[in-house]
Parts: sequence; C-alpha cells; structure tokens
Amino acid sequence: MSKEVISKFINDCNLSPIPESEAMTVVTLGLPEHGKSSYKVALFKQLQALAPRYIPNFALIPQGSESLARWSHLKDRLDQGLLPAPTEEGDEQHLAVLLSNLPSHLAGRNIRRLVGFLDFPGEYFQSGREQPIPDHVMAAVGNCPMPWLFFRTDHPTTGRPKDLPPVFQRIVQALGMPGAGRSSQRRPFLIVLSCGDRFLDKLPASVQQYLREDELSELQTGFDVAEYMQRAEAISQELASFLSEKFSDIAIMVNSAKTQGIDLKFCVCSATGGIANGGKVDPKSFRPMRVLAPLFWSVYFQCDFAPKRPGKVAVVVQADKAKPKIEILGEQLSTYLSSFGLKQAYYMGNVRTQMGDGVGSHLPPLNRSFPHLLCPLLDPLCHRNGFSGGQRPDLIVVLLDRLPFDYEDVKRHPLATRILWCGTELDLLNQLDENRMVVRDANDFPAVQNEVVRLLSRD
Repeated sequence: MSKEVISKFINDCNLSPIPESEAMTVVTLGLPEHGKSSYKVALFKQLQALAPRYIPNFALIPQGSESLARWSHLKDRLDQGLLPAPTEEGDEQHLAVLLSNLPSHLAGRNIRRLVGFLDFPGEYFQSGREQPIPDHVMAAVGNCPMPWLFFRTDHPTTGRPKDLPPVFQRIVQALGMPGAGRSSQRRPFLIVLSCGDRFLDKLPASVQQYLREDELSELQTGFDVAEYMQRAEAISQELASFLSEKFSDIAIMVNSAKTQGIDLKFCVCSATGGIANGGKVDPKSFRPMRVLAPLFWSVYFQCDFAPKRPGKVAVVVQADKAKPKIEILGEQLSTYLSSFGLKQAYYMGNVRTQMGDGVGSHLPPLNRSFPHLLCPLLDPLCHRNGFSGGQRPDLIVVLLDRLPFDYEDVKRHPLATRILWCGTELDLLNQLDENRMVVRDANDFPAVQNEVVRLLSRD
C-alpha cells in the first residue's frame, strides 16, 4: 500500500512531513443507511479517548485541509447530538489521519500510520443497480489489505440476513475473483455487523458478553494485541457459524468465499450503543461498542502485508514482450516494496533493467540483458547475499509469461528455494516445482504481496 493511493483520494494530503509513516487504507463498503458514516464518528471518538489514559503518546492528527474540515464537522455534529448525514453520490467522504503509537502484534515499535479512510456511497453496491460499481471504487478496494463491508441486519428494507450475500457477491464479481485454484493465498475481507445493540438478544451469549464489555478498558497497560486478535478470531468464527446455521444464504456465502480465495471474517459493533431518535443521540449516553475491532483487524493484516523485517526482495519481471498486465503488476510490487525498504532490484526482462536501493553494482549493467536467462541475475544476488557464508539469502519474485531457457539450471541454483514464481497461466505454472502463484491481472497484487511478506516472515 503506497501513500500515493491515499493522496489520490485525498487531494491535499501533504505526505512530505511524514516520510517515516506506514500507509494504510481503510475502505468502507455497504448499502445506504447501514451505518458506515455513524461508525466513523464512533471510531474517532474512541480513538480520541485512547490518549493519554490508555495509550501513552497516542495521537490522531488529520492530514490536509479537506480531512481537517471533515474531522471538525464530525466532531461538531457529535457535540450537538447529531449523527452524520449519509454519504451521497458525488460527495464521497474521504479523509486521512496520522495515527501514532497504535498497538500492533509487532511489539516494541512506535509506529506512525498514515491511514486513509475511504467512504463510498451505499448506492454503488445495491444489487438492483444497473450501473456497475465505479472503477475508482474497485481500484481502492483492490489496494486495501482488508475491505470492510457494513451490514445492518435489523434494517427495515434491505437489512435481512439473506440480503447480505448478493451485496457481497456483487463486490467480489467486480474484483474479478475467478475462483478456486487462483492462488494459494486467501484475500481477507471483513463483514461488519452494525447496530449490534438492536439485535443483541438474538446473538450467542459469548458474543453478547463481548459486545457489552468496555473495549477501552482492554487497552490499559499490558494490552496484548495477539490475545485481543485471538478473541476477535473466536468471535468471528462464532458469528460465521451462528449466521450459517440460521440462514442458508449466509452458509452458501461463507462456502463460496472459500472457493473464491477469500478469507472471510466477521465482527459486530454498535456506533452509539443505543437508538438514535430522529437521527439524534444524547452525547452523554453515546457509548460505542466494539468499534475498535475492525481497525485492529486491518492493522493486524496490514502488519502481515508490510512488516519492517530484515531482508530484501529482488523483483524480476521476465516477459517475452513485456506484456502490459505483467509489467503493471511488477511496477506495483516494486513500488510497494520500495516504500518499506524491502526492494532490492527490479529487472524488466529483455526490455530494460532498472536499478534500485543502491545495488546497481551487483546487477548486470544497463547495456546487457538476459531476456530468457535467469541464472545471470541469480549469480550476483547469490554472491551479494553471502549465501556461501551461511546467511539467509533474500527473496526473489519472478513474474513471467514463459519459462526461462535455463530453468533446469535454475532448479539446481543455490537460490532456487528462495524464488516465488508468478505467472499468467496455470498450465505454465504446473511445469514449476513449488512456490507458484497464478497472476492474471493487477487485482491479484494483494495476494502476491501477502505471500511475499509471509515468506519473509517465515525467515
């Protein structure tokens, strides 16, 4: 996830003062009046309450005049006991904030995160809508580690549980998820059941207790994110089982998600903790319930996507004629890895070679190319990694549309086990021994990205 993705949606977001921050997008999806805007107010209220009592040095700072104006508007409405107006077409309510020192399961780090909250009108996702979901919305979803889909089960019109699967499937189809066999990695997706206080008595007892508890009290000194997420995972599994048992449509949705390469998670929250009469709430009784859980889900997966661990990655794009979809994916992956200091080199087949991160001397000079030979690139990488000295070599990602001519030699190369092969055709990848993923277009970027970090984490 690059900061450029956030600045694309928040035009005046000034990125230069915060070069050390990690970028993260939160994309909220859902039907009209299913609680996305109200949730955002509740989330910021809880985040404000984290400092200084719960998390020392925590800070939430809007970035840019647009974000500051929207942030001030949300606070003013809450002070007046008013919920925000729903997001309408032509008025997308995006804003960016800098979150400092929010806990994560990577302990011992004072992390600063530039978080872009991207909120789109609910009309985009209605199943009966003739127009497709806009491309810029799906581009945001494709660049989000874990999109959120809000659904309010007690909504008087489109809030019955059987209404959720069509909305979810419409988004999945727009993502272009082709189904099983696409890759070994599963894309995370969070279903946020909003207004949980309205159907609290229908939930399992353990979920009722979880929803009623004061989530801020869990963030006192000694807060363990790993334990927090273990409980969130248990609640997710319980909600999935509960809904699947009660509603056959939900069961079909859960099973379908598995075959489509989606790791579906569930959580439940309430923005106000009570009924808003005529859109008004009493600020004194405003009691958000479990609104921090979705954010921690995203932080958890963002850390998996973008850890600051030792190691570099060499990205090799070996395209016969630099096919656009392979080239685009290579550029995306290269940009992503560079933003976290992980990229070591980016090699463009028989078209060009680009040097990066001060390692040009270790790669073939610009006037040489190896259009279908991989070993001439692996040899200098092997030497630089000190492989013969017992050090763990870096990871090499190869995106290709044909096998390299020297593949038999590559299989015997010392770095062979450090290669992640990504190709456009399953028939091509079936000729490879291991560590392979199908890459059909740029929408597969998050899966490749997640697998790169998983392999680094394994080290």
